[in-house]
Amino acid sequence: VSATDAKINIRRDDGKTFEVDRDKLSKVDLDYLSQRDKASPAPARAAKKSSRMSDMLAGYEEKDPNFSAPWPDNPGVNQETPIIVIEEDSAEQRYIYESPHFRFQSNVVLRPSLLQKVALMFEGSYQMHHELPLNNRRTRSPQAPKLKARLFETMEQYHAAGGPTGSSGVYMGGPDEFMVPLERLGVKKVGSGYMFDYKGDFHTVYHEVTHQMWADLNDYAGSWRVEGFAEFIATAPFNNGRFSFIKQPRYALEYATGYGKKNQGGRA
Repeated sequence: VSATDAKINIRRDDGKTFEVDRDKLSKVDLDYLSQRDKASPAPARAAKKSSRMSDMLAGYEEKDPNFSAPWPDNPGVNQETPIIVIEEDSAEQRYIYESPHFRFQSNVVLRPSLLQKVALMFEGSYQMHHELPLNNRRTRSPQAPKLKARLFETMEQYHAAGGPTGSSGVYMGGPDEFMVPLERLGVKKVGSGYMFDYKGDFHTVYHEVTHQMWADLNDYAGSWRVEGFAEFIATAPFNNGRFSFIKQPRYALEYATGYGKKNQGGRA
């Protein structure tokens, strides 16, 4: 993606970026960097980007951006939205449900009334990003396909399906889907069924859904900006379908300077 005298920024196939020290690269890689600097790779990268994003942004109208809109105070939705059952295949452990803008695939059957509470976070996020005066092209592309979310009953199943070690939810750029275990969605198993925990920690959800909403951002911004923006959004408090950017500065400061539970971890 980019290179300095000390660091190289690399983007994986799933869209995630990371840095490596230049002095750890092989001679072949260093030669490649030297040739890359002399060449002009922009046209090839632009063509790849255009092809990858064309389906996501079907219906986007470039002449109608929303950069002049005011920054919203409490963007989101007012109520839970209906859930449609698309498929429930117990033999394949594949259960597919849809809300207005998302397609959820779970490996366990879930009641639509429970999924309504989960979908409220997703649909609220969708509308919030739509209202931000940053011209989010996914939410401004009404003909684009529904955004995908894969739900896993256990953390072990999530990791077995490719969820990174140490993570509890991830947006995968390659398949363009958000993967997350149910517990991170506030869904707890009670007996043979499930219930929603309103006191759950949903920071990861809002962070990773932000990556999903801005899937093309990596083509224009470095990892600091991509990750910083996701953290900024995730600190906005969410209540009953809406985010508060009035309270967000205080929440962001507390999050950035906090030491975590029992003064362990945290961002301080």
